[in-house]
Amino acid sequence: MAPLMLALVLALGGAAQSSAPPPRAESRATLAAWLGAAGVRDLDGRTWTAETLRDRVVLIDAWATWCAPCLVELPTLRALTRGAHDVVVIGISLDTRPRRDLAGWLARHDVDWPQVFDGRGFGGPIAQRTGLSSLPASWLFDRHGQLVARNLRGARLTEVVGRLRTAEVAR
Repeated sequence: MAPLMLALVLALGGAAQSSAPPPRAESRATLAAWLGAAGVRDLDGRTWTAETLRDRVVLIDAWATWCAPCLVELPTLRALTRGAHDVVVIGISLDTRPRRDLAGWLARHDVDWPQVFDGRGFGGPIAQRTGLSSLPASWLFDRHGQLVARNLRGARLTEVVGRLRTAEVAR
């Protein structure tokens, strides 16, 4: 583990990676590297880059409507996004259903945070680039765009996001 990443993990009280990183994860230790130079485009056509996300805590959440553990996390993600202008959740949908079906599902289930979707599931460019092979998966970045933790869920995710928000405001 890189020294900077280890220091961040220790500062957060061990909120480390809860699963082994994919082979290419070390090259994705920053938000800029994860998103790539061009960023990612959501269903509404907005492009998200490291620059547009500057000074925010960012959670990249890979999920699908058919993934039961992913659906369990929806209330936690809703709570993180409500009224928190300094926290952004970006969903990466690995669904292969038609775009309009996904958009309808999102509306019916009150999923109103940005969603990146290409309809190619695990064969899509983001999944391929990041070595994503199972769901759910997530990456949590601090306000400086540094990877802090992977695959946090529920109360632990809420706790670590709260610490990141508080630590950054105190500076």
